[in-house]
Amino acid sequence: MVMDATGDVVFALSDGVLLLDVAGPVQVFDSAGGYRVRLASVDGRAVRTDVGVSLGVDLALSEVGGDVDTLVVPGYPRDEFAGVVPELVDGVRRLAAGARRVVSVCTGGVRPGAGGVARRAAGHDALAGLCGVGGVVSRGASGA
Repeated sequence: MVMDATGDVVFALSDGVLLLDVAGPVQVFDSAGGYRVRLASVDGRAVRTDVGVSLGVDLALSEVGGDVDTLVVPGYPRDEFAGVVPELVDGVRRLAAGARRVVSVCTGGVRPGAGGVARRAAGHDALAGLCGVGGVVSRGASGA
């Protein structure tokens, strides 16, 4: 992770996060250069991904100070949506208020939607009923 970065990127995480939805974007930000990427969880402790891999985090969501350039909310397996963590939603809502942009990866749009952060979400038709936001833009199995 770049230390003299100009863009502050924070990933809001909780247990069950899809490993690919964290690892892929982190790799992209690192390769692009100019970003300080930090992983934050509700309590500042490591999170366990959907495949059982433990991810160390840099800080608790409540410790993220100042405005964030990019807040990233990664996806979760479909079964995890029933267990939306209220503290994660609250942290996303707080950070989103000062973030230049809030982005989600795959099904991560459900979490900002649950927090009232997203007015629209994009995802597969199977997720439309889970988003809890108006204006769901869905894609069928063909991706069209």
